[in-house]
Amino acid sequence: MGVARTLLLLVAALSSAPALHAQTGFLGIAGVVKNAGGTGQNGIRIQIRNTATNRTETTTTPSTTGAATGFFFVALSDFSGNRAAAEGDTLAISAFNGTAQISASPASYVVTSGDISSSLVRKDITIDTAVTSDNTPPSVTLALSASDANNVAAGNLTITANFNEDIASTSTVKLEVTDPTGAKTQASTVTRVGARQYTGVYTVVGTNTGLYSIGVSGAKDAANNENTAATNNTFRVGSTTANAPVLAIAKVTGSGQVTVPILLTTAGRSIGAFSFKVNYSPAQGSFVKAAAGSAAVAAGYSAASNESTKGQVNITVFGVSDSAIGAGESVQFTFQTTAGLTNGTVINLAGSALDMSDTSAVNIDGETIESGSITVGASAGGRTGQACFDVNNNGSFSASSDLQFLINRILEVNDSRGNFLTCPNTGDQTCFDVNNNGSFSASSDLQFLINRILEVNDSRGNFLTCPTPAGKN
Repeated sequence: MGVARTLLLLVAALSSAPALHAQTGFLGIAGVVKNAGGTGQNGIRIQIRNTATNRTETTTTPSTTGAATGFFFVALSDFSGNRAAAEGDTLAISAFNGTAQISASPASYVVTSGDISSSLVRKDITIDTAVTSDNTPPSVTLALSASDANNVAAGNLTITANFNEDIASTSTVKLEVTDPTGAKTQASTVTRVGARQYTGVYTVVGTNTGLYSIGVSGAKDAANNENTAATNNTFRVGSTTANAPVLAIAKVTGSGQVTVPILLTTAGRSIGAFSFKVNYSPAQGSFVKAAAGSAAVAAGYSAASNESTKGQVNITVFGVSDSAIGAGESVQFTFQTTAGLTNGTVINLAGSALDMSDTSAVNIDGETIESGSITVGASAGGRTGQACFDVNNNGSFSASSDLQFLINRILEVNDSRGNFLTCPNTGDQTCFDVNNNGSFSASSDLQFLINRILEVNDSRGNFLTCPTPAGKN
């Protein structure tokens, strides 16, 4: 806060016209602007305005290179028969920094009859002008001469820095470019185009492909605040797809609880932590869990997941080691398909929002994620036909008849004439409950035997639940 101690010098009116109120044709106001510590604050513009006559005068205290006095003098005058000030007039006093008012509001003083005299009147008046300090640094945005910042060609690249406020002409503005190897180079020919714009030239080497960053420094405003960093400060030499890692959600077949591998192709990059989303239709099933895949586990990484919005799963792969995740299975995504979906129904698993860093926590650009799917149906390792019922090939898809065929075949049960026995419903394991699960259900035992004989299982090593073939019962 600044305090203006003003000394009002009032001189009698020189007008010959009769006056109802005391008035003057000349008003001189002198004073000093001090900061909170009592030191004179230089470089402040003081404006005095008579609100009754709309007369305004402005002066400037000494510059910051002058004596630290903060002294100012403002004169209002009118010798044309009117007045510069009169009893009852309000004088508004404002402080400015450059062209912007920095007072909270104009201070004011009302002229009294005692201020108007035929002789010089001196008054020592303290007015709080509420001068505030400027602690806000300039911000900057960058523009490039290249049409595509993600595919900059070799040659000279012009970098333009645009600031949100005037930059002092005494500033030494630097534009520093860091290449993909970490080497730093100052842009040449940095030029002040205007108070708010600077340009520089950087020579791009086409063989040095990858992500570059630009640092801007040294730009100071009138209050000596230095600029903040630009947010749009990167560009890439070469295509964004060059040496780009790929995360691919697999396409599998299955029903019930299905685990879908999510595979990573590193493209030779040192892959560290990454995150992404898997989107699906809630009408077709539900998310169960996500776990780190074999490649991630081998590198000491784990996986975390959440589903804040139904149908959108957020997955993060993270680790505490400096080792890179190798190519292969990075995540196991487990999904429960909705019961009753027709065989052949495709459940799309759409990947999105992939954000990947290397082992030094530097962001990787150009990475892509490929969507996957689950096709509803039994996966029998390529086997068809007798993998599901009618294993005795008698034209019937009856669970009971096929079950007894398999029991008899395994146990070589037959009568004295060499015929397979017809087995009654008893607790003997030669008749039903051959999987010893406490159930004498023909269907469950049948599928157990079918799977055991044909070694049918899914990718997790679990026996499949085999659907009834279309049109059969």
